[in-house]
Amino acid sequence: MQFVIFFIAGNMADDYLKPDSEHEIFPSFTVLIGPDTGKIFKIIKPLVTVGRGEDQDIRIDDRSVSRMHCEILSGIDRIVVRDLESRNGIKVNGKITLEQQLEDGDQLDVGSIRLLYNNPKKRKENK
Repeated sequence: MQFVIFFIAGNMADDYLKPDSEHEIFPSFTVLIGPDTGKIFKIIKPLVTVGRGEDQDIRIDDRSVSRMHCEILSGIDRIVVRDLESRNGIKVNGKITLEQQLEDGDQLDVGSIRLLYNNPKKRKENK
């Protein structure tokens, strides 16, 4: 079995993968609470790092977020968030956790920033 990995960057990603597009294939996180409310982060790699540091895949410029706060691991049928010993931890649906599998619609708190997990595959299955 072969896998094809590709990367869609910048405005091209925004144009190609609209949030409500029926062709959307990547899971994503939408900022619900924080300075970037409404911003969407697509998960297009198997390992995505989240934090305040310049080298993070998802950079959140907020003092409540550690430089290396958490990581998101995506597999064929699941996505897991794991805390990286951050100062303020992570919560899923209001509960403190070190590691948890996410379901479509879950809310992830990274410091004081709230993200909504969107899984287009699950939404299509439920239609």
